[in-house]
Amino acid sequence: MCTVITKRMKDHPRIAKRDLKVYKAGYNNWDGIFYSAIRSYAYEKDVEHNTDFGFSYHSQVYDQVEKNYSDSIPERNRVYVTNGFHSFLTKCEDRVSSRESFALFIIPKGSKYYCNKVGNVVSDTIIFKNFL
Repeated sequence: MCTVITKRMKDHPRIAKRDLKVYKAGYNNWDGIFYSAIRSYAYEKDVEHNTDFGFSYHSQVYDQVEKNYSDSIPERNRVYVTNGFHSFLTKCEDRVSSRESFALFIIPKGSKYYCNKVGNVVSDTIIFKNFL
């Protein structure tokens, strides 16, 4: 999954002033671990995960809503966040496959994150809380 932001946003990530609730799409294999839909990353409950952001100026967008948003930004101003913990502000059922389910995650206070106009979020830190 890639989240599209503008070049201006890239240099100014937001800092979470409080814990933020977000949702990830993926799989519950009934082993207590949530597996992300795109890369099958394993998230154990209440464990903080950290990573660095990665960026690209050319990338594949898998989500039609995200693709439409991407197309609305002039190519010279488009940046794709290719690495980070991707999530949604809301449970957008129409943007995931019928085999996937949602889980509640927290972006902890003090984390860096990007949020675009279609509700896609990418953070440098995330914690899995509950299956939904």
